[in-house]
Amino acid sequence: MLELSRWRLSSAFFIRDGGYMWIQLVTKRAIDVRGKTIHYEPGDWVDVGKHLALKLIDEGVARIPDDDRYVDALRVENTAIISDDPKAAENHFSSFVDSVEFIEGIPMIARSFNIYWTPGLNIKPSLITAGVGLLRTWEIAIPVWDYDHLAVHLGTEEDRNYLKGVIRDLRALAFDHRLIFFRDCRNVERLLNIWRDECDKISDKRLSLLCAVYRVKPYILHLPMTWTQNYDKVD
Repeated sequence: MLELSRWRLSSAFFIRDGGYMWIQLVTKRAIDVRGKTIHYEPGDWVDVGKHLALKLIDEGVARIPDDDRYVDALRVENTAIISDDPKAAENHFSSFVDSVEFIEGIPMIARSFNIYWTPGLNIKPSLITAGVGLLRTWEIAIPVWDYDHLAVHLGTEEDRNYLKGVIRDLRALAFDHRLIFFRDCRNVERLLNIWRDECDKISDKRLSLLCAVYRVKPYILHLPMTWTQNYDKVD
């Protein structure tokens, strides 16, 4: 499987080495921290694993610490939401109409920070600011498709045979191509170009994207599948 490089300190998420991060609770909550259950009050800070932290943030139990970089990043000249249906994107992310540019098209580098969103994908608008903030550290961030359905379970036999020639081991996590955060850099430009080429050879976009990632090896962050799991997946 692809291995994540160790997390680096980010003031936006208070992420530290070892895969842990600081979050602030907004409600009472009992949380298991390194095998011990601790009862927390609103306003308490807790240092937990990154996947649990993002889950608690998504549930509204915790919050992302304030950071001016999120505000700075979300400007029209810096950020674009790219979609096959920009009008649908504007409606879904109406709170960002005055702060980002909505562009029609396929995944492409349009601004310093870019988000590709598939129409109909129901995600919380707050994840847009979170995802853009992560691009200060990572070149690209994509949600995992499913922890139980790996590349070996997806696509056609022809797709898998081609992919195996590239990545060797099909027991690899696939990505959810419907939501991608990426910044303007050479690695991402190469990845997007190669992905388009691989789509001519692999019918399943999840596998063609995985193939492109393995070929380019960008500085990539696997986002939890909870970022997109509320949407009905299709095989």
